[in-house]
Amino acid sequence: MENQGIIRKIDSLGRIVIPKEIRNALKFRNDTDIEILVKDDFVILKKKNNINIDCTLEKIIISFSKAFHVNILFTSYDKVLFFHLIDNNILLKDELEDDIVNAIANRENKIIITDRLLSNAKKFVIIPILVNGDIKGSIIIDDKMNDKRQFEVLVDILKMYLE
Repeated sequence: MENQGIIRKIDSLGRIVIPKEIRNALKFRNDTDIEILVKDDFVILKKKNNINIDCTLEKIIISFSKAFHVNILFTSYDKVLFFHLIDNNILLKDELEDDIVNAIANRENKIIITDRLLSNAKKFVIIPILVNGDIKGSIIIDDKMNDKRQFEVLVDILKMYLE
C-alpha cells in the first residue's frame, strides 16, 4: 500500500480514527487487535496475530490431514497461518479472498468454490473457530469428506487447544 498522506487529529481521549479506506485495504475489522510500536518519531500500527502456531497445533492438523486424506488450511481471519496439503497440491497464495474473510467475520460455516487457493482443489468448507465468543480464525478444508462430523471434531479440538 502506498503512502496516503492523511492527517487526523487526536481526540481528548487520545484516539485516532483510521480512515475506512486504509482499514479496508489492510482488512482491519472492528475486533482487530492492533499492536502499537514506536520507532524514533514514528508510531507504527501493526495487525496482531493472536494465534501462536506451535508444534502441538501443527501435529494435530497434520495428523487429521493424513488420517482423512484431506487438505487443511488453518487461518487467522485474513491469511493462512499453517497448512498441510496432499495430492501434490500447492498453496497459491496465503492472503484469503474477501468472500472467505467475510464468511469468517460473519461466523458462517460456508462452502465456497474458488480456483485461487490451491492448485488441485476447487471446493472448500470454511468453519470459523470461535473461542469464548471471539473469532480466532478458521479451518478451511477441501470438500472431499463425506462425513462433515469429522471436520467438526477437528474444530472442537482446536477450540479447546486455543482456549
